[in-house]
Amino acid sequence: MGLAMVAALTPPGNNISIIDDERNSIPFDTHPDLVGISILTPNAKRGYEIAERFRDKGVPVVLGGMHVTACPEEASKNADTIVIGEAEDTWPQLDRKSVV
Repeated sequence: MGLAMVAALTPPGNNISIIDDERNSIPFDTHPDLVGISILTPNAKRGYEIAERFRDKGVPVVLGGMHVTACPEEASKNADTIVIGEAEDTWPQLDRKSVV
């Protein structure tokens, strides 16, 4: 439900795609305006790898989720911005300009 909540809290007019890396391939050949990745501890390494691929292309990356909340210092090394806590409280505070 976390990613659906983030999508619902995102201002209208944004094109949003939610991709489950375990079920679908990630379109690394695209250049989105922003990539958000929700990370749990078991998939932290993969999340950081995905973030690195997009950041290498100049795409800003926001990381959130349980692992990021528990390990913010580690996560901040792998993102342009991290979101700590519940999406309902934190995502609306994210200023897109702060991640460019």
